[in-house]
Amino acid sequence: MDKDIKNMDSIVEITKKISKDPRKDILNLCLGYYRSEENQDTGFSVINNLLTPTFDKSEIKLSVLGDISFRNNIVSLLRRYMLDSDHYMSAIQSLGGSGGLWLCFKTLYQSNLQTVWYSEPGWDNHGKIANNVGMRSKTYNYIINNIGQIESENILSDLEDISESDILVLHGCCHNPCGVDLDETSLKNIAKLSIRKKFYIVVDLAYWGIKNGLKEDLYILSVLSKYLDQFYVVISLSKNMGLYNERLGALILFSKNKNRLSIFENNIKSVIRTTYSMPPSLIAQCVAKVFNNKDLFNKWNKELINLSNTLKLRRRELINKLKELNIEYVLKIKNNSGMFMNFNLYKDEIELLAEKHGIYILYNGRASIASLQLKDIDRLVYAISDCIRDRNFN
Repeated sequence: MDKDIKNMDSIVEITKKISKDPRKDILNLCLGYYRSEENQDTGFSVINNLLTPTFDKSEIKLSVLGDISFRNNIVSLLRRYMLDSDHYMSAIQSLGGSGGLWLCFKTLYQSNLQTVWYSEPGWDNHGKIANNVGMRSKTYNYIINNIGQIESENILSDLEDISESDILVLHGCCHNPCGVDLDETSLKNIAKLSIRKKFYIVVDLAYWGIKNGLKEDLYILSVLSKYLDQFYVVISLSKNMGLYNERLGALILFSKNKNRLSIFENNIKSVIRTTYSMPPSLIAQCVAKVFNNKDLFNKWNKELINLSNTLKLRRRELINKLKELNIEYVLKIKNNSGMFMNFNLYKDEIELLAEKHGIYILYNGRASIASLQLKDIDRLVYAISDCIRDRNFN
């Protein structure tokens, strides 16, 4: 059985297979898209109730950088939870987190930056988005040891090969797919290495608030801000607001030099105007209303906390059920966080899981517990047990 299945975990390809599967009880665990226990696709009623805005026909506002209220509220929210940061900030509305990364890479590429470094394992689109704008992509090893800790020495060793003006992408929290994040010491060492080798840092904050809360999940930014004069952050609102299809995010520049903000914004404007012209305003206005209104904000935050707690409950229940059947060894990492669990399954076992049981996970073994309701945990575990029945342990 061959475990070397890199580049086969295409969500698009698996989605095509699912669309052709006629069974009514398919369990799709490929996407990091939250499904509540009440069968709501997002779990965020505060957002759903605002998604029926009326068009303001009296005035058309040309906002190349995005809705100004949304942008200002993103900055205000970051400042609320980062009281120790003395950086100036500029937030640009982006087309989701992926669009924010593309916008960041494209703008930096026009300033002659050539190479993006991202983690392996990691989110492959980091490299693909870099390639899309004309950049090279390289990887650094993100190795988790047998007790679920990151071997940060290996990361630092790999990054000794990084060149001046290269770009390093770090996961903000809930590393995808590992779910194990860099600690403060590791971040401090990476920040110091960035100063010495003069490379750029971009933080991909796709799961803000989902691990431990809005304030707690910004710890990476708090650490970096102590050492770096400038860095970039990309925020996605797909997961923490249930806006997967709406494509809303933000690209933020943190800089101690206020003059850098206007240069940054002018460069971004040039990229936006020559590609998609401007981002959509209605969804940004809806989110700005949530950020602006204390009651709406508190309701959203409460629902976000509930999502986080539900993911932790599902993770515990899944691990307990695997232990009950004495097959917990199929989990690569038990003490991770976020929306995913990673199974140490072979390709043919993953295919059997889909063909025989109608359960789809990625070919790299990543399964979304965000989409795994409590009622389906037994089904998943018994299906895995069945699919690994013929393993040869000799």
